[in-house]
Amino acid sequence: EDIKKQLPDAHKNFTKVNKGFKDLMHKTHTNPNVIEICCQEGLLDMLVRFNKELDNIQKSLEDYLQTKRKAFPRFYFLSNDELLKILSQTRNPRAVQDYLSKCFDGIKTINFLSPTSNEIIQMVSPENEVVQLSRSLTAHEVIEAWLAELETIMYTSVYDFCEQSLKDHPEYGVSRKEWIYSGLPCQGVITVDQIMWANNVEENFERYTNGETNAVKEYSKFLETMILELAEMVRDKVDELKKSLVERLIIINVHARDVVKDLIRENVTEKNNFEWQKNLKFYWEFDHENRKDEVTIRQTN
Repeated sequence: EDIKKQLPDAHKNFTKVNKGFKDLMHKTHTNPNVIEICCQEGLLDMLVRFNKELDNIQKSLEDYLQTKRKAFPRFYFLSNDELLKILSQTRNPRAVQDYLSKCFDGIKTINFLSPTSNEIIQMVSPENEVVQLSRSLTAHEVIEAWLAELETIMYTSVYDFCEQSLKDHPEYGVSRKEWIYSGLPCQGVITVDQIMWANNVEENFERYTNGETNAVKEYSKFLETMILELAEMVRDKVDELKKSLVERLIIINVHARDVVKDLIRENVTEKNNFEWQKNLKFYWEFDHENRKDEVTIRQTN
């Protein structure tokens, strides 16, 4: 229906070609004699005309699909056939489910409020992590419009969870184990863990400058303690997602500890030193362009 409205001329021509071809096939089925059927007056001209019409229809269709791709660029990840399957079922938003993972690297499916509702409330990752959207959205017939809205809400939701994860971080009064198992999305926990590491290293550089000469060494010992705590958590009987999160935190924290050990060995005592700047570092800082705090990732200067 959507394509019919957008391409009335192509639809009209296709209907005409489709009917003519079906009539020819019906005659052939009724009288399957190759000489009688193929020697009909004007048959060749008709088939040549049909092919030309179909070429024009195909071009119109591809131009139409290009307008959809321009409206929602992630459609470039889909073939023409896949995109047509979606656009031919605009009244059924659940038809998009099979193709979401091709459009979004981190979304496998979406969850609706109920089997009869078109209100989308959650996104599900390829690892089957269910993440609540910061605000729900309603799927409607203009698929590219609500998918673009989903993309915006996806970013907003992950941002909000990172912000919440930062507020709930152990340094602000919650135990580390409780924080990791709190149910916050894994991406938020891992991102904030790296933000706090960069922040703590630079704070300890300042403490060193202010006369606490063992500050960085003490932080190195603290990292060792955290790794041991995470190693203990691997034995906990929790779901696979939480276990996977802990395993990844161990890998990240072991690397963080090794970096700090290298800093101590190289006698690095201030944050502008290249030995520190060369590392990939996450920060939570004010973005003047967007007028809000953002996660910034830096390496060197």
